[in-house]
Amino acid sequence: MAHILVVDDEASIRTMLRSILERSGHQVSEAENGKDALEKYRDAPADAVIVDVFMPEQDGVETMIRLRTEYPDVKVVALSGGGWTSKGVALEHMTDLGAVETITKPFTAEEVVEVVERILEGRSP
Repeated sequence: MAHILVVDDEASIRTMLRSILERSGHQVSEAENGKDALEKYRDAPADAVIVDVFMPEQDGVETMIRLRTEYPDVKVVALSGGGWTSKGVALEHMTDLGAVETITKPFTAEEVVEVVERILEGRSP
């Protein structure tokens, strides 16, 4: 069982991801923005972090960069509705900013579980 931190400003997405991940045997904590995520990670480091790209307060790009700067070994998954991010960077380039994987909304439970298991096992591209 791994601890996964889910970061998304939409409560429905957090709830959906929590349900998917808990059914797969993982412990899940939630944050509604990047600032909250950094505080929660500092208090209880997670095995993986799923971060939405578009969020108020502190967007996912800044959150990924700060997490990777402070915790170089953190495994981050960028989550977005696809297309272009708030920083003008395509989702497929999130790996250049610190994400080890990406998930595009809408997603399936199988996709989420597969990505999380892959990064936890160190099999990410």
